[in-house]
Amino acid sequence: KLRIALKGERTDFEGEYTSVVGGKTSFLRQVFNPVNPGQTSTQVIATLEDIKKRKQAELEILTQKTYLEQLFEASTEAIAIITENDCVENINSQFTRTFGFTLDEVVGKSLDDTIIPKSRRDEGRAVKVDIKKGKHIFHETVRQCKDGRLLDVSITGMPIRINGRDAGVYAIYRDISGQKKAE
Repeated sequence: KLRIALKGERTDFEGEYTSVVGGKTSFLRQVFNPVNPGQTSTQVIATLEDIKKRKQAELEILTQKTYLEQLFEASTEAIAIITENDCVENINSQFTRTFGFTLDEVVGKSLDDTIIPKSRRDEGRAVKVDIKKGKHIFHETVRQCKDGRLLDVSITGMPIRINGRDAGVYAIYRDISGQKKAE
């Protein structure tokens, strides 16, 4: 990296380093800035920054993200993540098993156009209004599968907020058709 900087190009590198004295490991960011950019030089300005805390924070975020993604995917309930613009952003595999739609078939679309039967659109809109107001909803209703079958479901809906701003909605569906038949 230093040789590149001596040829007049700025270099930036992050890596794990072990100290020769004491064997302590740290993450460092090295930046070599040539004194005369674009020209061969014998002088560079070198900056070293300890980025261990940042790397630890990045690892913690990655760990939490992985936990949540695995929980989302392994859930026995059908889950859709809806954007603040009312478009499907993601679904889990249980959603596909329950309703028959794949991610490619629903991403970017409203649930109104996929699983909410025409006869229930007003109900679907009312639920969305309540969720946008910050309410958690728990509701039993009917939704439509890709093949046209109607399915009794229990819905849990809740807003996703990031820093106090609406970022979307979790829509969680449980198939209760067996329970409804038993009643």
